[in-house]
Amino acid sequence: MSQNKSALVFGASGQDGTILCSLLNQNGYHIHRAPRFQYSNSLATDISDLLTSVQPCEIYYLSAIHGSRIQDINNNYKLILAHGLVNSIIPSLIPSIISTTNIKSSFFFASSSLIFAPQLEAIDENTSPSPNCLYSNSKLYTCLNLAQARRFYNIPIVCGHFFTHESLHRSNSFLMQRIINYAIDVFAAPNKSGFRLSLGNLNQIVDIMDARDAMAAAFHCTSNYFNKNFVIGSGIPTSIETLVRIAFSILDLDYLEYVDVSENNVKTDCLARVANMRRIYATGWAPQYSLRQTISDIIEYKLSKKNLPKIHE
Repeated sequence: MSQNKSALVFGASGQDGTILCSLLNQNGYHIHRAPRFQYSNSLATDISDLLTSVQPCEIYYLSAIHGSRIQDINNNYKLILAHGLVNSIIPSLIPSIISTTNIKSSFFFASSSLIFAPQLEAIDENTSPSPNCLYSNSKLYTCLNLAQARRFYNIPIVCGHFFTHESLHRSNSFLMQRIINYAIDVFAAPNKSGFRLSLGNLNQIVDIMDARDAMAAAFHCTSNYFNKNFVIGSGIPTSIETLVRIAFSILDLDYLEYVDVSENNVKTDCLARVANMRRIYATGWAPQYSLRQTISDIIEYKLSKKNLPKIHE
């Protein structure tokens, strides 16, 4: 247990923040949830005052602005500014504030696998970045700033490049949640005829892990005062077909009866983002949840919310 330790969490209300705060609480931390900061001339002072007041042993930066498609940001200057503020400016300020306030704290920044291009080989910490959207550009910019801060301020800083991670707290707009929601709709329907889900290439490969494992990895790296970057995923290439099959099979359904492949959405390449987990495994950390367990837990939660009968795995 880590009695009398305090942690400051940015983005505490999101999926990752919710899970991390629960984990920190289980480990005896006093948790401080950072407010949302707006851009102002006093921004650095406001953050400095917060850190001085809290005196955290560990700082976790999980806040992020995600929407970055061209159609989302076209002439949307507020969204562009929000990306800069939340994804780059605030986390880039934190190491210098730690240094000037003489706070003894380690710092974790939640980066993304999207800073890397899909490729044939598994991605590790030495893979050359190739961001292709505003979100991944802003994440990479911060990682580069933090690499300099790590050397200049001699502060333990971890950039965790998270691959896809899911939980019952995830928004329904994400692919795995949509698949699960559809499977539950089929399961709950008295007449299952007429249900068809249209998906793209079922052979498309993803690296998907449980968000509880992702946050356990963040805690492991930060509480041990590591001072390097880590790719954080499952390290397991998983096809979309596997996700669909598991979700439907948990509900005792055959997905082939309810899923179509939309030829318009099929990608013909075999490139993917899959993590090479060698570095973080060498630290003694390992994931605890299988993909089937993750999907089963999400399904159980969603069934209970709909007052539907539980499944028995």
